[in-house]
Amino acid sequence: MEFHDPDTWSNVAGVDYGADTISLNTIVPASGTRTSAYFSRSECLHAGATKNLLWRPPLSMYNGWSEQPSEIALSYVLVAHVSGVAESRERYGWRHDLEILSRKPLIELLQALDDDTRKWEMPSAFDGRRSHLIWDEIRWCGTAKVAGYLYVVAKTGNETHMELIAEEVEGELVGLLYIHSDPGGTTCDIGRGKLTAKESEAVRRAIDMSYRLNDMSGPYLAP
Repeated sequence: MEFHDPDTWSNVAGVDYGADTISLNTIVPASGTRTSAYFSRSECLHAGATKNLLWRPPLSMYNGWSEQPSEIALSYVLVAHVSGVAESRERYGWRHDLEILSRKPLIELLQALDDDTRKWEMPSAFDGRRSHLIWDEIRWCGTAKVAGYLYVVAKTGNETHMELIAEEVEGELVGLLYIHSDPGGTTCDIGRGKLTAKESEAVRRAIDMSYRLNDMSGPYLAP
Protein backbone atom coordinates (compact mmCIF):
# COMPACT_ATOMS: atom_id res chain seq x y z
CA MET A 1 0.00 0.00 0.00
CA GLU A 2 1.48 3.29 -1.11
CA PHE A 3 1.13 6.26 1.20
CA HIS A 4 2.39 9.83 1.36
CA ASP A 5 4.12 11.70 4.17
CA PRO A 6 3.22 15.43 4.23
CA ASP A 7 5.83 17.94 5.30
CA THR A 8 3.38 19.46 7.81
CA TRP A 9 -0.30 19.46 8.77
CA SER A 10 -2.43 22.45 9.65
CA ASN A 11 -3.00 23.12 13.33
CA VAL A 12 -6.47 22.54 14.74
CA ALA A 13 -8.23 25.81 15.55
CA GLY A 14 -8.59 26.50 19.24
CA VAL A 15 -5.84 24.09 20.34
CA ASP A 16 -2.91 25.55 22.28
CA TYR A 17 0.04 23.63 20.81
CA GLY A 18 2.34 25.25 23.36
CA ALA A 19 0.47 23.77 26.31
CA ASP A 20 2.13 21.20 28.56
CA THR A 21 -0.48 18.62 27.53
CA ILE A 22 -2.40 18.24 24.26
CA SER A 23 -5.30 15.86 23.61
CA LEU A 24 -4.25 13.44 20.87
CA ASN A 25 -7.82 12.70 19.83
CA THR A 26 -8.45 16.43 19.39
CA ILE A 27 -5.60 16.98 16.96
CA VAL A 28 -5.82 13.83 14.81
CA PRO A 29 -8.08 14.69 11.84
CA ALA A 30 -11.35 12.76 12.22
CA SER A 31 -13.45 11.08 9.54
CA GLY A 32 -15.82 13.54 7.90
CA THR A 33 -13.75 16.61 8.73
CA ARG A 34 -11.77 18.95 6.51
CA THR A 35 -8.17 19.95 7.05
CA SER A 36 -5.06 20.73 5.05
CA ALA A 37 -1.54 19.39 4.68
CA TYR A 38 1.55 20.83 3.02
CA PHE A 39 3.90 19.18 0.53
CA SER A 40 6.94 20.45 -1.34
CA ARG A 41 6.54 21.11 -5.06
CA SER A 42 8.24 17.79 -5.95
CA GLU A 43 5.83 15.81 -3.73
CA CYS A 44 2.69 17.73 -4.70
CA LEU A 45 -0.46 15.59 -5.16
CA HIS A 46 -3.24 16.12 -7.71
CA ALA A 47 -6.61 17.63 -6.85
CA GLY A 48 -9.36 15.03 -7.11
CA ALA A 49 -7.16 12.13 -5.97
CA THR A 50 -7.85 9.93 -2.95
CA LYS A 51 -4.66 9.09 -1.08
CA ASN A 52 -3.33 7.38 2.04
CA LEU A 53 -1.51 9.95 4.19
CA LEU A 54 0.73 9.52 7.21
CA TRP A 55 -0.15 11.68 10.20
CA ARG A 56 2.53 12.07 12.89
CA PRO A 57 2.12 13.91 16.22
CA PRO A 58 3.55 17.46 16.33
CA LEU A 59 7.01 16.73 17.70
CA SER A 60 7.82 13.95 15.24
CA MET A 61 6.05 15.75 12.39
CA TYR A 62 8.67 18.50 12.59
CA ASN A 63 11.66 16.49 13.80
CA GLY A 64 11.05 12.92 12.67
CA TRP A 65 10.36 9.68 14.55
CA SER A 66 14.08 9.48 15.28
CA GLU A 67 13.66 12.34 17.80
CA GLN A 68 10.55 10.87 19.47
CA PRO A 69 10.28 7.17 18.53
CA SER A 70 7.42 6.54 20.97
CA GLU A 71 5.24 8.62 18.64
CA ILE A 72 5.25 5.80 16.08
CA ALA A 73 2.62 4.22 18.33
CA LEU A 74 0.63 7.49 18.25
CA SER A 75 0.75 7.98 14.47
CA TYR A 76 -2.13 7.37 12.06
CA VAL A 77 -2.77 6.59 8.41
CA LEU A 78 -5.59 8.71 6.99
CA VAL A 79 -7.52 8.12 3.79
CA ALA A 80 -8.20 11.55 2.33
CA HIS A 81 -9.71 13.09 -0.78
CA VAL A 82 -7.64 15.98 -2.15
CA SER A 83 -10.22 18.69 -2.86
CA GLY A 84 -7.79 21.41 -3.85
CA VAL A 85 -4.09 22.28 -4.27
CA ALA A 86 -2.55 25.76 -4.25
CA GLU A 87 0.83 27.31 -3.54
CA SER A 88 0.87 28.38 0.09
CA ARG A 89 1.42 31.97 1.17
CA GLU A 90 1.38 31.11 4.88
CA ARG A 91 4.19 28.55 4.90
CA TYR A 92 6.66 26.77 2.62
CA GLY A 93 5.20 24.32 0.10
CA TRP A 94 1.85 23.63 -1.50
CA ARG A 95 -1.34 23.58 0.53
CA HIS A 96 -3.56 20.53 -0.02
CA ASP A 97 -7.16 20.91 1.11
CA LEU A 98 -8.39 17.53 2.31
CA GLU A 99 -11.63 15.74 3.13
CA ILE A 100 -10.82 12.97 5.63
CA LEU A 101 -12.62 9.74 4.74
CA SER A 102 -11.20 7.46 7.44
CA ARG A 103 -8.37 7.12 9.92
CA LYS A 104 -6.63 4.18 11.53
CA PRO A 105 -3.77 4.00 14.05
CA LEU A 106 -0.56 3.04 12.25
CA ILE A 107 0.16 0.19 14.67
CA GLU A 108 -3.30 -1.34 14.13
CA LEU A 109 -2.76 -1.14 10.39
CA LEU A 110 0.60 -2.92 10.67
CA GLN A 111 -0.87 -5.60 12.93
CA ALA A 112 -3.62 -6.33 10.39
CA LEU A 113 -1.28 -6.82 7.42
CA ASP A 114 -1.47 -10.20 5.70
CA ASP A 115 1.70 -12.10 4.82
CA ASP A 116 3.28 -11.50 1.42
CA THR A 117 1.57 -8.13 0.88
CA ARG A 118 4.92 -6.39 0.54
CA LYS A 119 5.25 -4.67 -2.85
CA TRP A 120 8.20 -2.46 -1.95
CA GLU A 121 11.89 -3.26 -2.21
CA MET A 122 15.02 -1.54 -1.07
CA PRO A 123 16.63 0.55 -3.83
CA SER A 124 20.03 -0.35 -5.19
CA ALA A 125 22.78 1.55 -7.00
CA PHE A 126 25.51 0.65 -9.50
CA ASP A 127 29.04 1.85 -8.75
CA GLY A 128 30.51 0.93 -12.15
CA ARG A 129 31.52 -2.54 -11.05
CA ARG A 130 28.60 -4.06 -9.21
CA SER A 131 25.11 -3.40 -7.96
CA HIS A 132 24.65 -2.83 -4.23
CA LEU A 133 21.89 -1.72 -1.88
CA ILE A 134 21.73 1.90 -0.77
CA TRP A 135 21.71 0.47 2.79
CA ASP A 136 25.33 -0.54 2.18
CA GLU A 137 26.23 3.17 1.97
CA ILE A 138 24.89 4.35 5.32
CA ARG A 139 26.92 6.73 7.49
CA TRP A 140 24.55 6.91 10.46
CA CYS A 141 21.87 4.63 11.87
CA GLY A 142 19.53 4.68 14.85
CA THR A 143 17.19 2.00 16.23
CA ALA A 144 14.37 1.76 18.73
CA LYS A 145 11.81 -0.79 19.87
CA VAL A 146 8.25 0.52 19.78
CA ALA A 147 5.07 -1.50 20.45
CA GLY A 148 6.97 -4.72 19.82
CA TYR A 149 8.35 -3.55 16.47
CA LEU A 150 11.87 -2.60 15.41
CA TYR A 151 12.32 0.90 14.04
CA VAL A 152 15.47 1.56 12.00
CA VAL A 153 16.39 4.95 10.54
CA ALA A 154 19.50 5.47 8.42
CA LYS A 155 21.25 8.19 6.43
CA THR A 156 23.92 8.08 3.74
CA GLY A 157 26.45 10.69 2.72
CA ASN A 158 24.38 11.46 -0.40
CA GLU A 159 21.31 13.00 1.23
CA THR A 160 19.41 9.71 1.36
CA HIS A 161 17.15 9.11 4.35
CA MET A 162 15.58 5.69 5.01
CA GLU A 163 13.12 4.44 7.62
CA LEU A 164 12.09 0.84 8.23
CA ILE A 165 9.60 -0.72 10.62
CA ALA A 166 10.12 -4.47 10.90
CA GLU A 167 9.76 -7.42 13.24
CA GLU A 168 11.82 -10.55 13.74
CA VAL A 169 10.00 -13.83 13.18
CA GLU A 170 11.82 -17.12 13.74
CA GLY A 171 15.16 -15.42 13.20
CA GLU A 172 14.15 -13.62 10.01
CA LEU A 173 13.46 -9.93 9.50
CA VAL A 174 9.97 -9.16 8.21
CA GLY A 175 9.45 -5.69 6.78
CA LEU A 176 6.21 -3.78 7.34
CA LEU A 177 6.82 -0.13 6.44
CA TYR A 178 9.50 1.52 4.34
CA ILE A 179 10.20 5.19 3.61
CA HIS A 180 12.97 6.24 1.23
CA SER A 181 13.87 9.88 0.58
CA ASP A 182 16.62 11.28 -1.64
CA PRO A 183 17.04 14.36 -3.86
CA GLY A 184 14.83 12.64 -6.46
CA GLY A 185 11.82 12.40 -4.17
CA THR A 186 10.21 10.25 -1.50
CA THR A 187 8.51 6.85 -1.67
CA CYS A 188 6.47 5.42 1.21
CA ASP A 189 5.00 1.92 1.32
CA ILE A 190 3.32 -0.44 3.76
CA GLY A 191 3.24 -4.20 3.20
CA ARG A 192 4.30 -7.31 5.10
CA GLY A 193 7.00 -9.60 3.75
CA LYS A 194 10.35 -11.16 4.59
CA LEU A 195 13.43 -9.20 3.63
CA THR A 196 15.61 -10.86 1.04
CA ALA A 197 18.91 -12.32 2.24
CA LYS A 198 20.77 -9.33 0.77
CA GLU A 199 18.40 -6.82 2.39
CA SER A 200 18.50 -8.59 5.74
CA GLU A 201 22.31 -8.66 5.76
CA ALA A 202 22.49 -4.93 4.97
CA VAL A 203 19.94 -4.00 7.64
CA ARG A 204 21.61 -6.16 10.29
CA ARG A 205 24.97 -4.51 9.53
CA ALA A 206 23.26 -1.16 9.99
CA ILE A 207 21.74 -2.28 13.29
CA ASP A 208 25.15 -3.44 14.52
CA MET A 209 26.52 0.10 14.07
CA SER A 210 23.38 1.90 15.23
CA TYR A 211 22.73 4.25 18.09
CA ARG A 212 19.86 3.51 20.44
CA LEU A 213 17.18 6.15 20.00
CA ASN A 214 15.33 7.64 22.96
CA ASP A 215 12.61 10.26 23.20
CA MET A 216 14.10 13.73 23.31
CA SER A 217 11.04 15.17 25.04
CA GLY A 218 8.79 14.02 27.87
CA PRO A 219 5.21 12.88 27.22
CA TYR A 220 2.88 15.71 26.25
CA LEU A 221 0.00 13.88 24.54
CA ALA A 222 -3.10 12.79 26.44
CA PRO A 223 -5.89 10.57 25.01
